[in-house]
Amino acid sequence: MTKKRHLAVGVAVAMMLCGGTVLAWYRYQWRAIWEQTAFRRPYAVAAHDDDTLRVLMIGDSWAQMHQENGCDTMLSRMIHEQTGGPVKVASKGRGGAVSKAVYHLMYGETAAADSACCMEQMLKGGADYCIVIAGINDAVANLGPAFYVRHYDLILRTLQAWNMRPVVIEVPDVGIYDMYSRKDWKDLALDRLRAWMTGAAMYDVGLYRLALRDRLLPAGDSIVYVPHEQWNGERGRDRSRLYLSDQIHLNHDGYHALDSCIAVCIARDYLSDTDSLKKSMGGQSQQGAADNE
Repeated sequence: MTKKRHLAVGVAVAMMLCGGTVLAWYRYQWRAIWEQTAFRRPYAVAAHDDDTLRVLMIGDSWAQMHQENGCDTMLSRMIHEQTGGPVKVASKGRGGAVSKAVYHLMYGETAAADSACCMEQMLKGGADYCIVIAGINDAVANLGPAFYVRHYDLILRTLQAWNMRPVVIEVPDVGIYDMYSRKDWKDLALDRLRAWMTGAAMYDVGLYRLALRDRLLPAGDSIVYVPHEQWNGERGRDRSRLYLSDQIHLNHDGYHALDSCIAVCIARDYLSDTDSLKKSMGGQSQQGAADNE
């Protein structure tokens, strides 16, 4: 009996040591999740004094496909219809990019094969607004809300340093779980392990969305926020209507719905600022006239 007990204890200890070794190895392999990315000094961007409203879009495959599918022209037209003035729209993104990668792409940090996705030259041209689309890949990789919010914050701080108003696209309820739950057992096991280590439920987009909302609450009027309910409110129906067969990427109708909502939000903010500026200048003129009298 004693020998069996000793054997059982030995097996248990061996399993614990083996499990601890595996956890330590993957913790090292995934160390980038916990490494702090330092805020970089923003480079200089162009300033414009004409009446053209300039809008950029950066992010993951949604931004990349926005450019590739010719949606920049569509969004430009939609904003023009709302504001009545000239509008220029440009977008760049990289498929599979998580929030940290998007931040690095803003500074031209990319492999030669990804040079077409580099956002630095586009950003150096300056803009009034910059649309940010990121978060789906963070949820796919189970990197955790803390990782996501930390790097999204770096993106926002950089844009604000350039006097570009960030337009935050809230992460919608895409079909991540339906797609990736069909992975083989090894990949699923690693996904579960990463989710456990980051404290996030697997493929739970809602956690990332709520974490970003909490971060943005103090921001107030310094950003334009586009809730997913405004264009993607009917989740089940919208997946078949607005998405490709993978239920993650938008089809043409999906981009039309998203861009229509973006155009309304940007135009509302832009016209509000324009009206405020006119009132301010009008008040200064009246004060100047009174002083001259």
